[in-house]
Amino acid sequence: MTSDSIDIQSAGRRAAEEFLAADALALADELSGALLGIWSRVGDLRRRLSPCDALLGDFAAIEFACARAVHLARRASEAIVDQGGPRAHAAAASMVRELGRLLVASLPDDVGCVVQVRSEPALVAMHPSELRRVLAGVVRGALHGNRAGDLLLEVADAGATHAPMVRIVLCRSRLSPATAADAADSVRELVGACGGDVQACATPGGGAAVVVTLPSPC
Repeated sequence: MTSDSIDIQSAGRRAAEEFLAADALALADELSGALLGIWSRVGDLRRRLSPCDALLGDFAAIEFACARAVHLARRASEAIVDQGGPRAHAAAASMVRELGRLLVASLPDDVGCVVQVRSEPALVAMHPSELRRVLAGVVRGALHGNRAGDLLLEVADAGATHAPMVRIVLCRSRLSPATAADAADSVRELVGACGGDVQACATPGGGAAVVVTLPSPC
């Protein structure tokens, strides 16, 4: 398939969703969000019924069951986080390779995707689930729109800094600086919460990049 016969943005979204689906916490959070939406809609429907409506009791029971399901899903999310521990680390190199494989399988044949790992295992002081969210968010943002343009994913040491840092870069040859900035903003809160930084910049010869810098435990 070529970029004329496939929606690049949809292909990138599918790859990002499959990447997130490999993570238990992401699935638990997604389940919590879906159940919360259903709970809210059931409550709206119940409130529209008259006090004498025969269905009122049924909707109240469904609403109670939804509330219980949301509670259980949130407990599952908390348990998964506790298993990882407050100082959980993630191997950025293996995660970026995994994401790269999914992108290669999803994107059109004439849209290249290259992964360069210059540091192994590139440990970052971030929960693996959160790193998956950051990477998926950057990919979704960078593939916004359907213009063709090759991708480069790179993992490397951040160089001379006051503390060990790992740099993850996504470049796209036809990515606009404005779209790159939006992609960076979409993950800024997550990145900042672990003491990292994310920036967007133009690249020589056109295109742009999103640069995520994360603290490393070693």
